[in-house]
Amino acid sequence: MRPISTDEKSSQYRKIQELARYTAMRSAEEAPAKRKRMAEEKTVENISRGLEDLIANHWNKSLKGKWDSKSYENKARRLRLDIGTGYTNATRSLIVQTGQYCAYCDTPVFSDLQAQPILPAHWFPLLAFDYDKMLLACRSCREIKKNSPGRRPKDVAQLLDPTVYAWPHLFWKNSANGAILHFRIDLVELLEPSFGEPNIRWISESEIVDLIRRYRIGRVSVLRSDLFGNGRVVVNQPDGKVKRIAAWISPKIVGLQADAAADNLIKLLKLNEIGTFNQLNTLDRRLELRTMAYLKALDLRDRISGAKERNDERLYARFIELLRHTVRTTGFWGVWLSVFKSEPNIQQYLYTVFPGTANILWKIV
Repeated sequence: MRPISTDEKSSQYRKIQELARYTAMRSAEEAPAKRKRMAEEKTVENISRGLEDLIANHWNKSLKGKWDSKSYENKARRLRLDIGTGYTNATRSLIVQTGQYCAYCDTPVFSDLQAQPILPAHWFPLLAFDYDKMLLACRSCREIKKNSPGRRPKDVAQLLDPTVYAWPHLFWKNSANGAILHFRIDLVELLEPSFGEPNIRWISESEIVDLIRRYRIGRVSVLRSDLFGNGRVVVNQPDGKVKRIAAWISPKIVGLQADAAADNLIKLLKLNEIGTFNQLNTLDRRLELRTMAYLKALDLRDRISGAKERNDERLYARFIELLRHTVRTTGFWGVWLSVFKSEPNIQQYLYTVFPGTANILWKIV
């Protein structure tokens, strides 16, 4: 949920020229010349218009959201397959502009990072391929968003409204220095699951000192097999017990009222999901990686503070350089911002490390 800035003018993405890759793959049995001609004829633009016409003429709203017939439903399904992913150039352009990070969870992804439309392509095929309506997404966020239940939205403008969903490239616009960030990330202890809301306990700053010490001596690890879900980060205690911890992302709360837009996006993308297979085709490690990034940030914050207290400028400069390299490979802009929230110089420094980040000094509450 990093506030990112994209520029369509500097993009090399061309919707009309982007080919439907699935069509060329599906026609592998055809002669190469014929296969090439078919691929050229079936551009994303052409297939999208066909699907849009099909939706307009044969999607019967009076039947509670059903196709007029099974044949139209099957035709729409084939057109969606023909569209394929078709975002190759958009992916490249967005990576250049915003870095090799998922726009939703901000996890660093060095392979399998793809541009994905905010609007479902099967409902809004033409709008979905607009560059300003696409964001980079990791595999976990893509799968979760794709499998999210819901019917065809009636109001596209409402779906794109940043006050409804805190879309990373929209929620920050018209904000000035000192604005309250829509979310924050805190370290929490995961207690035994309970019905309803997750059972968590916020870890106080006084507990952080011991936690950093245990992290440095290797007493923090990832639990790969757990009754309550895989991927939990655990702290091994002196008495042999373990404390399960997580970097928990929460909407901002002002006057006891949570930010609805941030809360909606957190829930839509399940950003606090404990790492389990669930309905995904891959292990969801987003929370695990975010938690380990939080611990690294706490460790560096402590070392930088120590160097400042001793007025050791040389050591301070070394830790700042280490910060640059660690942040770049670790990702999670929101983690570093939350940990260093009282250090405005560090906050400004983060903008030089994460490309495409909107240059605003945020207040975290």
